[in-house]
Amino acid sequence: MKNSIPVLAVISHDVNNYDEWRKHFDSNENFRKSSGIIQSDVYRCPEHLNKVIVTQHYASVAEARAFLSRPEWRENMSKAGVVGKPDVILGVST
Repeated sequence: MKNSIPVLAVISHDVNNYDEWRKHFDSNENFRKSSGIIQSDVYRCPEHLNKVIVTQHYASVAEARAFLSRPEWRENMSKAGVVGKPDVILGVST
């Protein structure tokens, strides 16, 4: 596997309050861009509106792993009201 292959991260987690979480998420756009995230999209589970699914596009597996291991990422999630540990799946374009 090459590290230059485009990568998608799918991150799902519960939040205490979606509206509060979304404000925090939107205010951290510069942090995401400066961390190598090319694009982020947010989805909600229709049966559980406080279940959030975030997709993030990276240029490489190394950049994705570097971002997902940053303490600031976990701190931001905690401040935004994320409940529990997020589920993260990385996928590479084939």
